[in-house]
Amino acid sequence: MIKRPLVFYCFSLFIGCYTAYCFIFNNIIGAVLTASFLITIYLKVKREYVPFIYSFYIMGIISFMMYFNFTMPPSKIVKIQVLQKERFYGVGSCQGRLINLTGNLSSIKEGEEISVKGSLKKENNYERGIIGSYNIEQVKDRRQGLLYKISNFKENIYNKFSVYLGKDDAGIIMSLCVGDTKNLPEDAKNNFKQLGVVHAVSVSGMHIALIYQILEKIFGLWPAIFISLFYVIFTGSLSATVRSFIMIAVFKLSKKNYKNYDSYSSLSLSACMLLILKPYYIFDIGFMLSYLATLGILLYYKKISRALYRLPQKINEPLSVTLSAQVFSMPYAAFTLKNFSGGFIIGNLILVPFYSAIVILGNLAIIVFFSEPVFTVLCKLLLMIMLIINQITKFLMEITPNIVYMTYIEALGLIIVYLCYLFVKYGYKKARYIPIIVLILVIMQNYYFFPELHYVVTSGGEGMIINYKFKSIYLSKGKLTIQERNELKQKLRVGIFKESESGIFLITLNKYKFNIDENRNYIELSEGDKKIIYTNEGYVYYKGITSRNSYDIIKIDKKKYKKYELPKESIVFKVISGRIIALED
Repeated sequence: MIKRPLVFYCFSLFIGCYTAYCFIFNNIIGAVLTASFLITIYLKVKREYVPFIYSFYIMGIISFMMYFNFTMPPSKIVKIQVLQKERFYGVGSCQGRLINLTGNLSSIKEGEEISVKGSLKKENNYERGIIGSYNIEQVKDRRQGLLYKISNFKENIYNKFSVYLGKDDAGIIMSLCVGDTKNLPEDAKNNFKQLGVVHAVSVSGMHIALIYQILEKIFGLWPAIFISLFYVIFTGSLSATVRSFIMIAVFKLSKKNYKNYDSYSSLSLSACMLLILKPYYIFDIGFMLSYLATLGILLYYKKISRALYRLPQKINEPLSVTLSAQVFSMPYAAFTLKNFSGGFIIGNLILVPFYSAIVILGNLAIIVFFSEPVFTVLCKLLLMIMLIINQITKFLMEITPNIVYMTYIEALGLIIVYLCYLFVKYGYKKARYIPIIVLILVIMQNYYFFPELHYVVTSGGEGMIINYKFKSIYLSKGKLTIQERNELKQKLRVGIFKESESGIFLITLNKYKFNIDENRNYIELSEGDKKIIYTNEGYVYYKGITSRNSYDIIKIDKKKYKKYELPKESIVFKVISGRIIALED
């Protein structure tokens, strides 16, 4: 007998959605995956459960196919819910499917329900759940429903918070309390990522649990459930909040009806409900991180808490939750986001209690939005807490390590090391040697045996990245934006940034000396008589050791680079055996 059949049904539904995706790109892979799944279930699961598991598997395939095979007849009037509206584009929902909006957008507003005439161009984006781009030719009718009123109310709240708290702090509070991140400052986003508290500053399961707990103490069970449901809708019905709400509702109703509650079945039920409605969630990073973190807490919280029994309870509990949540979510985040925050422990222990206070006071301020005296008092309290948070954040940013950006090999290596730990734990002792091989491969990937020069173009102008051994340095006369710095860190592994208004640099890496003078348009690398000279005119000259007058001349094609965006490719120059070799990434 299967102890938790819902877990198997959820897994079958997930695999069914993924199988449908495989069929779209390769029928052979889809067929192999289907045959493997059906045979494995038939051989390993008791016969009475096989039909149900097969049913959920088929349901996943059908759900995914029906979502992305949706079409609209041309020139027919259709109803669209406007979910996001920017200056030149938008995102809408039509019969539960997400679509990009183009064309005549000047008159529509975020949150409106519009009846439009136009045409759909099929362009499936499976990761985002977008089925295509709808070109709006004519807006026939519009209705300002609940989502419009919510969007408008959020805008009014932000404007009023800005008066008392300033735009930056108002943007942070809006993100914490109502999930509105469009006004969140860019530097704040990077701070949250480095400190590993992104889950705390965007409405998540933690917020729903906190809000429900307070509501139940004040109003009781049923009002707390209904108000929490409205809060889920008000904050955008994100996967993490829906999951948390379903699990809380199932837990409370099971206790009220004297039924046994199983966390794993409740978690699986919420996942089934979401995947049936939105099968593209199998690719959604937020969905996966939420469920993996919750699964880690369910499996390992008590074990970690017992291991840390000597710590005071106020430290033991949040630390155990933080560590257990990372067991599955960290390898997945490393593989998908390709970064890892080393400051997540200290960030969660110190900042999350303050953020919880912000969530409570911020939502109280929203409730008394129209009562000016009470709203003013709450804003003063919020301002005091935000001042404390900002000072703590500044201090933590100084002592916590920078975000570690990973390649797919490093992320895969991390997952392999974790799997090896499980294998060793369950008796496969030889698996302990695999992490050594992984470590060697990772080191080889990140070690530059020869100097490399990368030419890139950013909004601040041209720049040069110098790689040698384990160091990677970006040199530029122009200023970089925060986003460009992050992209250079992630895409080209830059660890050190040097900017000089004079354009003159002198960098020494072991035996190599780099002398850069942008005012005279050259970069010179020297090792004895060997030199590399880079000019801003788009040429690289190499002076060899055989003759002081001999040069290798390589022209950089600047036409392939556009300013204000980092290139997908970069020109690479390697110094090997006294010769300069040009390569393209």
